[in-house]
Amino acid sequence: MSSLFPNILSKGKYTYSDFKMLTSGYVSGDIQESDMEDWIKHIFKRGMSTKESALYTKSIIKSGQKIDFSELDAPIVDKHSTGGVGDKVSLVLGPLLAAYGYHVPMIVGTSLGHTGGTLDKLCSIPGYRPYLELDEFKNIVKEIGISIMGQTKEICPADRKIYELRDRMNMIDSYPLICGSIMSKKIAEGIDSLVLDIKTGNGAFMHSMDMAINLGNLLKKIGELNGVKVHVAITDMNQPLGIYSGIACEVQESIDALNGNGDSDLMDVVYHLAKSIILLNDEEFDKEKLQELINSGKAFNKFNNMVEAHGGSLDEFHNKNYHSVKPTHVVRAHENGFVKSYSTKTIGEVLSSIGSGTLGNKDGIDDWSGLKVYKKIADKVIKGDPVLEFYCSSEEKINNLSKEANKIFEISERATKKQKLIYQ
Repeated sequence: MSSLFPNILSKGKYTYSDFKMLTSGYVSGDIQESDMEDWIKHIFKRGMSTKESALYTKSIIKSGQKIDFSELDAPIVDKHSTGGVGDKVSLVLGPLLAAYGYHVPMIVGTSLGHTGGTLDKLCSIPGYRPYLELDEFKNIVKEIGISIMGQTKEICPADRKIYELRDRMNMIDSYPLICGSIMSKKIAEGIDSLVLDIKTGNGAFMHSMDMAINLGNLLKKIGELNGVKVHVAITDMNQPLGIYSGIACEVQESIDALNGNGDSDLMDVVYHLAKSIILLNDEEFDKEKLQELINSGKAFNKFNNMVEAHGGSLDEFHNKNYHSVKPTHVVRAHENGFVKSYSTKTIGEVLSSIGSGTLGNKDGIDDWSGLKVYKKIADKVIKGDPVLEFYCSSEEKINNLSKEANKIFEISERATKKQKLIYQ
Protein backbone atom coordinates (compact mmCIF):
# COMPACT_ATOMS: atom_id res chain seq x y z
CA MET A 1 0.00 0.00 0.00
CA SER A 2 1.25 3.49 -0.84
CA SER A 3 2.95 5.42 1.95
CA LEU A 4 0.35 8.15 1.41
CA PHE A 5 -2.39 5.86 2.62
CA PRO A 6 -0.85 3.10 4.76
CA ASN A 7 -3.82 2.25 6.96
CA ILE A 8 -6.73 2.52 4.56
CA LEU A 9 -7.86 -1.10 4.85
CA SER A 10 -7.87 -1.05 8.65
CA LYS A 11 -9.75 2.24 9.09
CA GLY A 12 -12.85 1.95 11.24
CA LYS A 13 -14.40 5.15 9.89
CA TYR A 14 -13.38 7.18 6.86
CA THR A 15 -13.01 10.96 6.91
CA TYR A 16 -13.12 13.39 4.00
CA SER A 17 -9.33 13.70 4.21
CA ASP A 18 -9.01 9.94 3.80
CA PHE A 19 -11.16 9.92 0.67
CA LYS A 20 -9.47 13.03 -0.73
CA MET A 21 -6.05 11.44 -0.35
CA LEU A 22 -7.28 8.24 -1.97
CA THR A 23 -9.08 9.75 -4.97
CA SER A 24 -6.60 12.55 -5.69
CA GLY A 25 -3.70 10.17 -5.17
CA TYR A 26 -5.15 7.69 -7.65
CA VAL A 27 -5.63 10.40 -10.29
CA SER A 28 -2.06 11.68 -9.81
CA GLY A 29 -0.54 8.19 -9.76
CA ASP A 30 0.64 8.36 -6.14
CA ILE A 31 -1.87 5.61 -5.30
CA GLN A 32 -1.10 2.54 -7.38
CA GLU A 33 -3.75 0.59 -9.28
CA SER A 34 -3.10 -2.53 -7.20
CA ASP A 35 -3.76 -0.49 -4.05
CA MET A 36 -7.03 0.82 -5.47
CA GLU A 37 -8.05 -2.71 -6.41
CA ASP A 38 -7.54 -3.79 -2.80
CA TRP A 39 -9.61 -0.86 -1.54
CA ILE A 40 -12.48 -1.54 -3.97
CA LYS A 41 -12.59 -5.19 -2.86
CA HIS A 42 -12.58 -3.99 0.74
CA ILE A 43 -15.54 -1.64 0.12
CA PHE A 44 -17.49 -4.46 -1.54
CA LYS A 45 -17.23 -6.40 1.72
CA ARG A 46 -17.35 -3.51 4.21
CA GLY A 47 -19.70 -1.02 2.55
CA MET A 48 -19.93 2.63 3.61
CA SER A 49 -22.18 4.60 5.91
CA THR A 50 -24.40 7.27 4.37
CA LYS A 51 -22.10 10.00 5.68
CA GLU A 52 -19.05 8.22 4.27
CA SER A 53 -20.79 7.85 0.90
CA ALA A 54 -21.45 11.60 0.85
CA LEU A 55 -17.83 12.38 1.76
CA TYR A 56 -16.56 9.96 -0.87
CA THR A 57 -18.77 11.70 -3.44
CA LYS A 58 -17.43 15.10 -2.37
CA SER A 59 -13.85 13.87 -2.84
CA ILE A 60 -14.70 12.67 -6.36
CA ILE A 61 -16.11 16.12 -7.20
CA LYS A 62 -13.02 17.83 -5.79
CA SER A 63 -10.76 15.74 -8.03
CA GLY A 64 -11.87 18.01 -10.88
CA GLN A 65 -13.82 21.20 -11.49
CA LYS A 66 -17.29 22.12 -10.28
CA ILE A 67 -19.20 24.43 -12.60
CA ASP A 68 -20.35 27.70 -11.05
CA PHE A 69 -23.72 29.13 -12.11
CA SER A 70 -24.09 31.43 -9.11
CA GLU A 71 -24.57 34.50 -11.35
CA LEU A 72 -27.85 33.09 -12.70
CA ASP A 73 -31.13 33.87 -10.95
CA ALA A 74 -33.23 30.95 -12.21
CA PRO A 75 -32.97 27.46 -10.68
CA ILE A 76 -30.20 25.20 -12.01
CA VAL A 77 -31.78 21.75 -12.39
CA ASP A 78 -31.17 18.32 -13.86
CA LYS A 79 -32.55 14.81 -14.09
CA HIS A 80 -30.82 11.45 -13.89
CA SER A 81 -32.17 8.07 -14.92
CA THR A 82 -30.70 4.73 -13.89
CA GLY A 83 -31.26 3.53 -17.45
CA GLY A 84 -33.62 1.44 -19.47
CA VAL A 85 -34.80 0.57 -22.97
CA GLY A 86 -36.39 3.37 -24.99
CA ASP A 87 -35.62 5.89 -22.26
CA LYS A 88 -35.38 9.13 -24.23
CA VAL A 89 -36.93 11.20 -21.42
CA SER A 90 -33.94 13.56 -21.08
CA LEU A 91 -34.33 14.68 -24.70
CA VAL A 92 -37.89 15.84 -23.99
CA LEU A 93 -37.76 16.86 -20.34
CA GLY A 94 -34.58 18.93 -20.61
CA PRO A 95 -35.84 21.31 -23.33
CA LEU A 96 -39.24 21.51 -21.62
CA LEU A 97 -37.65 22.63 -18.35
CA ALA A 98 -35.50 25.14 -20.25
CA ALA A 99 -38.63 26.55 -21.90
CA TYR A 100 -40.20 26.76 -18.43
CA GLY A 101 -37.37 29.11 -17.42
CA TYR A 102 -34.93 26.79 -15.68
CA HIS A 103 -31.28 26.24 -16.61
CA VAL A 104 -30.37 22.63 -17.38
CA PRO A 105 -26.67 21.65 -17.51
CA MET A 106 -26.92 17.96 -18.38
CA ILE A 107 -23.89 15.66 -18.46
CA VAL A 108 -24.88 12.26 -19.84
CA GLY A 109 -23.27 8.97 -20.80
CA THR A 110 -23.07 6.43 -23.57
CA SER A 111 -24.68 2.98 -23.55
CA LEU A 112 -24.16 0.81 -20.49
CA GLY A 113 -24.91 -2.90 -20.58
CA HIS A 114 -28.29 -3.49 -22.23
CA THR A 115 -29.42 0.14 -21.78
CA GLY A 116 -29.14 2.92 -24.32
CA GLY A 117 -26.99 6.03 -23.98
CA THR A 118 -28.32 9.57 -24.40
CA LEU A 119 -25.02 10.74 -25.86
CA ASP A 120 -25.06 8.02 -28.53
CA LYS A 121 -28.52 9.17 -29.58
CA LEU A 122 -27.55 12.84 -29.85
CA CYS A 123 -24.50 11.91 -31.93
CA SER A 124 -26.85 10.63 -34.65
CA ILE A 125 -27.57 14.31 -35.37
CA PRO A 126 -25.06 15.41 -38.05
CA GLY A 127 -22.48 17.81 -36.64
CA TYR A 128 -23.50 17.49 -32.99
CA ARG A 129 -20.44 18.00 -30.79
CA PRO A 130 -20.77 15.71 -27.76
CA TYR A 131 -17.86 17.21 -25.80
CA LEU A 132 -17.35 20.92 -25.17
CA GLU A 133 -14.96 23.06 -23.20
CA LEU A 134 -16.58 23.89 -19.87
CA ASP A 135 -16.78 27.61 -20.66
CA GLU A 136 -18.70 26.92 -23.86
CA PHE A 137 -20.97 24.43 -22.09
CA LYS A 138 -21.68 27.01 -19.40
CA ASN A 139 -22.39 29.76 -21.95
CA ILE A 140 -24.88 27.59 -23.85
CA VAL A 141 -26.70 26.80 -20.61
CA LYS A 142 -26.72 30.51 -19.77
CA GLU A 143 -27.89 31.73 -23.19
CA ILE A 144 -30.24 28.94 -24.31
CA GLY A 145 -31.17 27.31 -21.03
CA ILE A 146 -29.88 23.80 -21.78
CA SER A 147 -26.81 21.96 -22.96
CA ILE A 148 -26.37 18.19 -23.07
CA MET A 149 -22.86 16.78 -23.37
CA GLY A 150 -20.64 13.93 -22.21
CA GLN A 151 -18.28 13.83 -19.27
CA THR A 152 -15.02 15.65 -20.00
CA LYS A 153 -11.63 15.25 -18.33
CA GLU A 154 -12.29 18.27 -16.11
CA ILE A 155 -15.41 16.74 -14.53
CA CYS A 156 -14.76 14.13 -11.81
CA PRO A 157 -11.57 12.59 -13.28
CA ALA A 158 -11.33 10.28 -10.25
CA ASP A 159 -14.74 8.82 -11.09
CA ARG A 160 -13.73 8.10 -14.67
CA LYS A 161 -10.55 6.31 -13.59
CA ILE A 162 -12.13 4.39 -10.70
CA TYR A 163 -15.12 3.36 -12.82
CA GLU A 164 -12.87 2.00 -15.58
CA LEU A 165 -11.00 -0.05 -12.96
CA ARG A 166 -14.23 -1.35 -11.41
CA ASP A 167 -15.42 -2.32 -14.88
CA ARG A 168 -12.23 -4.28 -15.57
CA MET A 169 -12.52 -5.94 -12.15
CA ASN A 170 -16.21 -6.74 -12.78
CA MET A 171 -17.02 -4.97 -9.52
CA ILE A 172 -19.68 -2.46 -10.55
CA ASP A 173 -22.47 -3.48 -8.15
CA SER A 174 -21.58 -1.59 -4.98
CA TYR A 175 -24.25 0.87 -3.84
CA PRO A 176 -21.80 3.41 -2.30
CA LEU A 177 -19.55 3.36 -5.37
CA ILE A 178 -22.50 3.47 -7.80
CA CYS A 179 -24.05 6.39 -5.93
CA GLY A 180 -20.74 8.23 -5.70
CA SER A 181 -20.26 7.87 -9.44
CA ILE A 182 -23.77 9.08 -10.28
CA MET A 183 -24.03 11.95 -7.82
CA SER A 184 -20.51 13.31 -8.23
CA LYS A 185 -21.11 14.13 -11.90
CA LYS A 186 -24.53 15.62 -11.21
CA ILE A 187 -23.36 17.79 -8.31
CA ALA A 188 -20.30 18.90 -10.32
CA GLU A 189 -22.71 20.40 -12.87
CA GLY A 190 -23.41 23.16 -10.35
CA ILE A 191 -27.10 22.28 -9.97
CA ASP A 192 -29.25 23.11 -6.97
CA SER A 193 -32.03 20.56 -7.56
CA LEU A 194 -32.22 17.12 -9.14
CA VAL A 195 -34.93 14.59 -9.93
CA LEU A 196 -33.88 10.95 -9.99
CA ASP A 197 -35.78 8.54 -12.22
CA ILE A 198 -35.09 5.13 -10.71
CA LYS A 199 -36.20 2.47 -13.16
CA THR A 200 -37.46 -0.86 -11.84
CA GLY A 201 -38.54 -4.04 -13.59
CA ASN A 202 -37.05 -6.74 -15.79
CA GLY A 203 -35.42 -4.18 -18.09
CA ALA A 204 -33.82 -2.15 -15.30
CA PHE A 205 -30.67 -2.59 -13.24
CA MET A 206 -32.91 -2.39 -10.16
CA HIS A 207 -35.15 -5.44 -10.63
CA SER A 208 -37.29 -5.00 -7.52
CA MET A 209 -39.01 -2.13 -5.73
CA ASP A 210 -36.86 -2.73 -2.65
CA MET A 211 -33.70 -2.33 -4.71
CA ALA A 212 -35.05 0.84 -6.34
CA ILE A 213 -36.12 2.35 -3.02
CA ASN A 214 -32.78 1.58 -1.33
CA LEU A 215 -30.78 3.06 -4.20
CA GLY A 216 -33.02 6.12 -4.40
CA ASN A 217 -32.80 6.80 -0.67
CA LEU A 218 -28.99 6.66 -0.69
CA LEU A 219 -28.73 8.89 -3.78
CA LYS A 220 -31.11 11.39 -2.20
CA LYS A 221 -29.17 11.54 1.07
CA ILE A 222 -25.84 11.94 -0.72
CA GLY A 223 -27.24 14.83 -2.76
CA GLU A 224 -28.76 16.57 0.24
CA LEU A 225 -25.56 16.20 2.30
CA ASN A 226 -23.76 17.91 -0.60
CA GLY A 227 -26.25 20.80 -0.78
CA VAL A 228 -28.54 19.62 -3.60
CA LYS A 229 -32.32 19.21 -3.28
CA VAL A 230 -33.32 15.77 -4.57
CA HIS A 231 -36.61 14.08 -5.42
CA VAL A 232 -36.74 10.35 -6.10
CA ALA A 233 -39.20 9.04 -8.69
CA ILE A 234 -39.60 5.33 -9.40
CA THR A 235 -40.94 4.36 -12.83
CA ASP A 236 -41.51 1.12 -14.69
CA MET A 237 -39.13 -0.66 -17.04
CA ASN A 238 -40.99 -3.93 -17.67
CA GLN A 239 -41.43 -2.88 -21.30
CA PRO A 240 -39.70 -0.34 -23.56
CA LEU A 241 -40.72 3.26 -22.92
CA GLY A 242 -42.50 4.91 -25.82
CA ILE A 243 -42.83 3.51 -29.33
CA TYR A 244 -39.20 3.48 -30.48
CA SER A 245 -35.98 2.24 -28.91
CA GLY A 246 -32.53 2.62 -30.44
CA ILE A 247 -30.48 5.54 -31.71
CA ALA A 248 -31.79 8.03 -34.31
CA CYS A 249 -35.32 6.70 -33.97
CA GLU A 250 -35.39 7.85 -30.33
CA VAL A 251 -34.24 11.32 -31.35
CA GLN A 252 -37.06 11.44 -33.91
CA GLU A 253 -39.59 10.27 -31.32
CA SER A 254 -38.33 12.99 -28.95
CA ILE A 255 -38.74 15.62 -31.67
CA ASP A 256 -42.27 14.36 -32.29
CA ALA A 257 -42.99 14.59 -28.55
CA LEU A 258 -41.65 18.15 -28.39
CA ASN A 259 -44.02 19.00 -31.24
CA GLY A 260 -47.05 17.70 -29.36
CA ASN A 261 -47.16 14.16 -30.76
CA GLY A 262 -45.63 12.23 -27.89
CA ASP A 263 -46.53 8.69 -26.84
CA SER A 264 -48.78 8.85 -23.77
CA ASP A 265 -46.50 6.71 -21.57
CA LEU A 266 -43.47 8.79 -22.48
CA MET A 267 -45.27 12.05 -21.77
CA ASP A 268 -46.68 10.77 -18.47
CA VAL A 269 -43.11 10.17 -17.26
CA VAL A 270 -41.95 13.54 -18.62
CA TYR A 271 -44.72 15.44 -16.83
CA HIS A 272 -44.24 13.45 -13.62
CA LEU A 273 -40.53 14.33 -13.49
CA ALA A 274 -41.19 17.95 -14.47
CA LYS A 275 -43.70 18.18 -11.63
CA SER A 276 -41.08 16.85 -9.21
CA ILE A 277 -38.55 19.51 -10.22
CA ILE A 278 -41.10 22.31 -10.07
CA LEU A 279 -42.29 21.30 -6.60
CA LEU A 280 -38.67 20.98 -5.42
CA ASN A 281 -38.28 24.65 -6.30
CA ASP A 282 -41.36 25.63 -4.27
CA GLU A 283 -43.46 26.52 -7.29
CA GLU A 284 -47.02 25.50 -8.07
CA PHE A 285 -47.30 22.76 -10.66
CA ASP A 286 -49.43 23.67 -13.68
CA LYS A 287 -49.56 20.86 -16.24
CA GLU A 288 -51.46 23.04 -18.71
CA LYS A 289 -48.57 25.51 -18.71
CA LEU A 290 -46.15 22.72 -19.63
CA GLN A 291 -48.49 21.45 -22.34
CA GLU A 292 -48.68 24.97 -23.77
CA LEU A 293 -44.87 25.17 -23.88
CA ILE A 294 -44.94 22.07 -26.07
CA ASN A 295 -47.95 22.99 -28.20
CA SER A 296 -46.56 26.47 -28.87
CA GLY A 297 -43.24 25.07 -30.10
CA LYS A 298 -41.21 26.76 -27.36
CA ALA A 299 -39.88 23.49 -25.94
CA PHE A 300 -38.89 22.24 -29.40
CA ASN A 301 -37.17 25.55 -30.13
CA LYS A 302 -34.99 25.06 -27.04
CA PHE A 303 -33.95 21.64 -28.34
CA ASN A 304 -33.26 22.97 -31.84
CA ASN A 305 -31.28 25.94 -30.49
CA MET A 306 -29.20 23.63 -28.31
CA VAL A 307 -28.47 21.33 -31.25
CA GLU A 308 -27.35 24.30 -33.36
CA ALA A 309 -25.17 25.62 -30.52
CA HIS A 310 -23.46 22.21 -30.45
CA GLY A 311 -22.83 22.43 -34.20
CA GLY A 312 -25.64 20.07 -35.20
CA SER A 313 -28.39 20.40 -37.78
CA LEU A 314 -31.88 18.94 -37.47
CA ASP A 315 -32.45 19.68 -41.16
CA GLU A 316 -29.58 17.35 -42.04
CA PHE A 317 -30.89 14.85 -39.50
CA HIS A 318 -34.27 14.79 -41.23
CA ASN A 319 -32.59 14.54 -44.64
CA LYS A 320 -31.05 11.23 -43.57
CA ASN A 321 -34.60 9.85 -43.48
CA TYR A 322 -33.98 7.32 -40.73
CA HIS A 323 -37.52 5.99 -41.15
CA SER A 324 -36.82 4.92 -44.74
CA VAL A 325 -36.83 1.25 -45.75
CA LYS A 326 -33.92 -0.71 -44.29
CA PRO A 327 -33.31 -4.36 -43.34
CA THR A 328 -36.01 -5.26 -40.82
CA HIS A 329 -37.13 -8.21 -38.75
CA VAL A 330 -40.79 -8.22 -37.74
CA VAL A 331 -41.75 -10.33 -34.73
CA ARG A 332 -45.38 -11.42 -35.04
CA ALA A 333 -47.91 -12.83 -32.61
CA HIS A 334 -47.87 -16.62 -32.77
CA GLU A 335 -51.42 -16.93 -31.41
CA ASN A 336 -54.51 -14.90 -30.52
CA GLY A 337 -54.61 -13.29 -27.09
CA PHE A 338 -53.13 -10.42 -25.13
CA VAL A 339 -49.53 -9.33 -24.61
CA LYS A 340 -48.70 -10.62 -21.13
CA SER A 341 -45.07 -9.57 -20.69
CA TYR A 342 -41.83 -8.55 -22.35
CA SER A 343 -38.30 -9.66 -21.56
CA THR A 344 -37.09 -6.09 -21.69
CA LYS A 345 -33.47 -6.78 -20.80
CA THR A 346 -33.29 -9.24 -23.70
CA ILE A 347 -34.78 -6.59 -25.99
CA GLY A 348 -32.02 -4.22 -24.90
CA GLU A 349 -29.37 -6.88 -25.49
CA VAL A 350 -30.71 -7.59 -28.98
CA LEU A 351 -30.77 -3.87 -29.76
CA SER A 352 -27.19 -3.52 -28.57
CA SER A 353 -26.08 -6.45 -30.72
CA ILE A 354 -27.47 -4.83 -33.88
CA GLY A 355 -25.82 -1.47 -33.19
CA SER A 356 -27.66 0.46 -30.47
CA GLY A 357 -24.99 -0.23 -27.85
CA THR A 358 -21.65 -1.89 -27.26
CA LEU A 359 -22.81 -5.07 -25.50
CA GLY A 360 -22.28 -7.95 -27.93
CA ASN A 361 -21.40 -5.48 -30.67
CA LYS A 362 -17.85 -4.87 -31.94
CA ASP A 363 -18.84 -2.76 -34.93
CA GLY A 364 -19.65 0.53 -33.18
CA ILE A 365 -22.91 2.43 -32.89
CA ASP A 366 -25.25 2.13 -35.87
CA ASP A 367 -27.43 5.25 -36.04
CA TRP A 368 -29.99 3.33 -38.11
CA SER A 369 -30.48 0.61 -35.50
CA GLY A 370 -33.70 0.49 -33.54
CA LEU A 371 -36.98 -1.09 -32.61
CA LYS A 372 -40.63 -0.18 -33.08
CA VAL A 373 -43.14 -1.46 -30.53
CA TYR A 374 -46.55 -2.11 -32.09
CA LYS A 375 -48.17 -3.67 -29.03
CA LYS A 376 -47.76 -2.88 -25.34
CA ILE A 377 -48.56 -5.06 -22.35
CA ALA A 378 -52.33 -5.78 -22.17
CA ASP A 379 -52.89 -4.98 -25.85
CA LYS A 380 -54.98 -7.48 -27.81
CA VAL A 381 -53.26 -9.36 -30.63
CA ILE A 382 -54.43 -11.62 -33.44
CA LYS A 383 -52.15 -14.34 -34.75
CA GLY A 384 -49.86 -12.79 -37.35
CA ASP A 385 -50.07 -9.23 -35.97
CA PRO A 386 -46.74 -7.37 -35.84
CA VAL A 387 -45.67 -6.95 -32.21
CA LEU A 388 -42.09 -5.70 -32.58
CA GLU A 389 -39.96 -4.62 -35.51
CA PHE A 390 -36.14 -4.50 -35.34
CA TYR A 391 -34.06 -2.72 -37.95
CA CYS A 392 -30.46 -1.67 -38.63
CA SER A 393 -28.13 -1.04 -41.55
CA SER A 394 -26.72 -4.60 -41.55
CA GLU A 395 -28.77 -7.22 -43.35
CA GLU A 396 -26.56 -9.94 -41.87
CA LYS A 397 -27.35 -8.86 -38.30
CA ILE A 398 -31.06 -8.66 -39.02
CA ASN A 399 -31.06 -12.14 -40.57
CA ASN A 400 -29.42 -13.55 -37.44
CA LEU A 401 -32.15 -12.23 -35.13
CA SER A 402 -34.95 -14.73 -35.60
CA LYS A 403 -34.24 -17.16 -32.75
CA GLU A 404 -33.56 -14.49 -30.11
CA ALA A 405 -36.25 -12.04 -31.15
CA ASN A 406 -39.10 -14.56 -31.15
CA LYS A 407 -38.65 -15.33 -27.45
CA ILE A 408 -38.94 -11.86 -25.95
CA PHE A 409 -42.66 -11.61 -25.24
CA GLU A 410 -45.46 -13.78 -23.91
CA ILE A 411 -49.10 -13.92 -24.96
CA SER A 412 -51.93 -14.81 -22.62
CA GLU A 413 -55.33 -16.18 -23.64
CA ARG A 414 -56.99 -13.98 -21.04
CA ALA A 415 -56.98 -10.21 -20.85
CA THR A 416 -54.14 -8.85 -18.73
CA LYS A 417 -53.83 -5.66 -16.72
CA LYS A 418 -52.16 -2.63 -18.20
CA GLN A 419 -48.64 -2.26 -16.85
CA LYS A 420 -48.34 0.32 -14.07
CA LEU A 421 -45.99 3.11 -15.16
CA ILE A 422 -45.32 5.38 -12.18
CA TYR A 423 -44.78 3.91 -8.72
CA GLN A 424 -43.49 6.97 -6.85
